[in-house]
Amino acid sequence: MLASRALLVKQVAAVLTKQPVCLAHQSGDWGNWGNTNIAVVFSGCGWWDGTDIHEAAYTMYHLSRNGARFQLFAPNQQQMHVVDHMKGQPASGENRNVMIESARLARGKMQDLSKLDVSSFDAVIFPGGYGVTKNL
Repeated sequence: MLASRALLVKQVAAVLTKQPVCLAHQSGDWGNWGNTNIAVVFSGCGWWDGTDIHEAAYTMYHLSRNGARFQLFAPNQQQMHVVDHMKGQPASGENRNVMIESARLARGKMQDLSKLDVSSFDAVIFPGGYGVTKNL
């Protein structure tokens, strides 16, 4: 029993140390996107009125961990409406700019969507959140 447990621990350790950076892509050359240039389009900041923070973070994390070059874009316009995320209802009397709100997620490295040249990119990603349908 002790010998089989020690063998199992050794096998598990061997498997875990050989895992790729991104566990979703375990075969082929999926983990090296070094020559890929991707545009990521945000639609604000917040699940109800912009880009979902989790989806934005996961997108940027996986792109950077896999070596892709990416640039962040958002439209320079007012949001359709601002949502109070505590109540889940539109906040009255508030206006916010989509690009400025998106810059929160990008630590300021945001470009105007009107300057996006699609011929310069291999792919475009739109992280989720209701802002995609409301603001784009």
